[in-house]
Amino acid sequence: MKNPIRNRVSISTLLVLLLLGISRIGAAATTQYPSQYLNGVAPDIVNQKLAVKACELCYDNFAVMHSGVSRTPLWSAEHLTGQNVLDGKYIKHPNRFHPEAQLPKVSDLS
Repeated sequence: MKNPIRNRVSISTLLVLLLLGISRIGAAATTQYPSQYLNGVAPDIVNQKLAVKACELCYDNFAVMHSGVSRTPLWSAEHLTGQNVLDGKYIKHPNRFHPEAQLPKVSDLS
């Protein structure tokens, strides 16, 4: 019998790789954290209006490109393994939100 979680991880991984492949059209994006990305290359920001005030945030297990224009993530990247997905099932996540200290203040973006 096939493992449904393993199949979902494989499909998710394939989807992420496909999206990264599509976003690679054009010039390579610069990154301060090449170890976080496939082949050391971050995804491109296709809409250059959003790239103007973008801020790359990197953590131990994932990276995020935050838009200072829309104030939302433009993309996030995480290396997923089957074991990571299984382990995540048992992690308790409180619904607490807080300001991200790495982001510049809104007044600094103007």
